[in-house]
Amino acid sequence: MEFELARAIVFARDMDAMVAFYQGVLGLEEVITKDTGEGWRVFRAGTMELALHAIPAPIAAEIRIADPPEARSSAVTKLVFRVDDLAGTRRALQAQGATEVHQEFLSDPPVRCDFLDPEGNVFQISSL
Repeated sequence: MEFELARAIVFARDMDAMVAFYQGVLGLEEVITKDTGEGWRVFRAGTMELALHAIPAPIAAEIRIADPPEARSSAVTKLVFRVDDLAGTRRALQAQGATEVHQEFLSDPPVRCDFLDPEGNVFQISSL
């Protein structure tokens, strides 16, 4: 058997904030798929898709997001985005208010660093 990862799904408490971040800050292009509908948004991320799926309202009401967001310690995955210009992308994310974490991953020259999305999901930008 051979597997090819086609899509990653991030569950979102605040869809508007998450769409604004992944579309506006990261610049991912929204695509229309057979799954597109209320509570579901899909973005092109290179050869993959990144989908945002709304958390049902009763569950979302119980989730508290800090301001600024704190890393979700219970998250078991991390999205990694390959970028051509790590230093420039890092500066652009910082300028747009993205929260950077785990600077210990930075080397000289930097090859990767971690940020948080609006809900505290950790993602990485990498030049590798």
